[in-house]
Amino acid sequence: MTFTHWRSGGYHPQIQDYITQRAQLTIGRYGQEGEEKLTSVWDDLQQRKQCCGVISHLDWYKFHNQFPADRPPDSCCETYYEGCSRAISAVIVWDEGCGDYLIDATFRGLGAVGTVVLICFLLQVLLLLFVAILIFLHKFGNDPKNTCCGRSYSKPEDTKYDEPKKPRPVVQKSSSWRLNPLYNSQLKVDKGTDL
Repeated sequence: MTFTHWRSGGYHPQIQDYITQRAQLTIGRYGQEGEEKLTSVWDDLQQRKQCCGVISHLDWYKFHNQFPADRPPDSCCETYYEGCSRAISAVIVWDEGCGDYLIDATFRGLGAVGTVVLICFLLQVLLLLFVAILIFLHKFGNDPKNTCCGRSYSKPEDTKYDEPKKPRPVVQKSSSWRLNPLYNSQLKVDKGTDL
């Protein structure tokens, strides 16, 4: 797959342009202090995939002031050795850029994330369905065969519920409580009640 193919290919052009621009900006940080990991990633990518730059080897000249147009990093050399790009003889570098691989790797990663999200969503839907079925069986199932995991989800027929206790009548005391006939009749009903 060449750069022109993925520019006109199946991926969204705006996403391709974004990935291309971001990759080209990282070229400017290549070899700088504190950017050892980035430098190592670019070297490894160019050697493994036999590519140079993002679109072509000229990206190193355009986006990094250290490299002349015909001398990209050593990792772009077809025959790699330390200092190969600065050799006096004509340097043979990889013609193709690494943009194809970067775009494909990005979309493969997005596809994997999308697949995981879809699987999690489907598992949650199945779990909610299972819980809804259990709740339905617990509430409305009256067949003794409605069991799951050794537990019955039907209401037993002989379950009786206790009636709530009636509250005791409240007696209000007044200054003439001893003369109140209602109070005295209440005392007869509640024998032995301490007030």
